[in-house]
Formats: sequence, C-alpha cells, structure tokens
Amino acid sequence: EDCAANRIAFLEYVTNIRVTEIRPAVSWLEGGRRMTISGKHLDVVKQMQISLSEGRRSWINCSADQGTWTCESPFMQNGIPGNYSVFFRFSGSEQQVHLIYHENPIFYNFTKVIDEKQLLLTVMRKVDSLNLSR
Repeated sequence: EDCAANRIAFLEYVTNIRVTEIRPAVSWLEGGRRMTISGKHLDVVKQMQISLSEGRRSWINCSADQGTWTCESPFMQNGIPGNYSVFFRFSGSEQQVHLIYHENPIFYNFTKVIDEKQLLLTVMRKVDSLNLSR
C-alpha cells in the first residue's frame, strides 16, 4: 500500500506580491549598484528580474539568499541623470518602481598607510549624492 496517496497537503495561495522598497534607491549611470529589494510575499518568488523602462528592455536576473533579494541596477543608456522607472518581473507580472540615477562617481587620490596591525586606505571622490559608505 502506498503511504504517499494518504497524505494531506495544505497549500496557501498568496496574491498581491509586490516590491515595497529598494535600498539604496539611488544608482549611478553606469549601473551595477547592488540593491536590496524588500516587499510583500517575496518569499514565494522563484525568479526576479529588473529592467529599465527606457528603450529596449534587457532583463537582469536578481538573486535571493536566505529570503533576501538583491539586484544590480541597470545601465542608464541615455547617460542623463534623473528620476527613472525600473520594472521588476516576477511570478508572471511586472511592477514599476522609481529609481534615481546620478552621475558616475569619480575617484582620485588613493593613499595607503601600513603599520604592523592594519592597512589604512584612503580614497577621495568628487562630491556627489550617491550615499556611498565604507
């Protein structure tokens, strides 16, 4: 007798899967900035992709690690800083979310100091609004 035929399974269907926050919601024109994606019912999503709404869409795959989704910001083809819409595609639907693009960061004047216990690396950059931290 097959025991599997006698099992009872409960399935819960969820609706209204959506992105509620992107952190950081600021990228540079070159794209490639790693962003953490938060939302409602994203734990049931198997695949997520991101694309710009401008021009021909090319989709970038996002990744999940222990329930946290991360995506890299798409490259801004027109090269003009500003507020833009990006699209997330998951579970058969698309959602539009706003993302701010700034000029690419400019780094200069790298210095390093080495002592017995640590390496201190100082990197200077042109003032921008990218909210970059250590």
